[in-house]
Amino acid sequence: MSNFKTKPVRLKGHKLIELYQRVYDKSGGCCVECGRWVEPGTIPHHIQHKSQGGEDTEENLELLCIQCHDKRHNKGEEKWRL
Repeated sequence: MSNFKTKPVRLKGHKLIELYQRVYDKSGGCCVECGRWVEPGTIPHHIQHKSQGGEDTEENLELLCIQCHDKRHNKGEEKWRL
C-alpha cells in the first residue's frame, strides 16, 4: 500500500477537447437526463465537481442540456437571470 497521494486528473488543450467530444459522441449528442439534442461544443457536466476532487475523466462527465444542467446546479429551483 502506497502512502503517496495521487493528483486528480486535470486535462488541458487538445486532450480536454478530445475528452469532451468522446462524451458528446457517447451520448449521441443528447442530454442524458431528458433526451434533448445538445449543441455541439457544449462542455459536459462533471458528476463530481472539480472543487470536490472530481476529475476530467469520461466516467466523471455527462452531457446535459442547459435546462437540466441548470436544474442540477440549482436543485430544481428557478433563478432569475439578467
